[in-house]
Amino acid sequence: MPFNEKLARNFELPIEALGSYKITIINNMIEIENFKGILEYQENFIKLKIGETIASLSGEKIEILEMTDEVIQIKGTLKKICL
Repeated sequence: MPFNEKLARNFELPIEALGSYKITIINNMIEIENFKGILEYQENFIKLKIGETIASLSGEKIEILEMTDEVIQIKGTLKKICL
């Protein structure tokens, strides 16, 4: 278990309180927790603010499936993820 997760668990804090984020990739879908906002969005590129980090995802047919205050789900053929 990563140090941030251990620290959050020991002090009973949400992981977001430590500025962390979680990225889950399953087939052509990516889910990002601790999502803060969309900075740029095109069919083949999306730039996101996640926690204190800027993430850039590029690929083909990128589409937002679902978005809440803290989680975003994106589908498409992802070719590159930069954090």
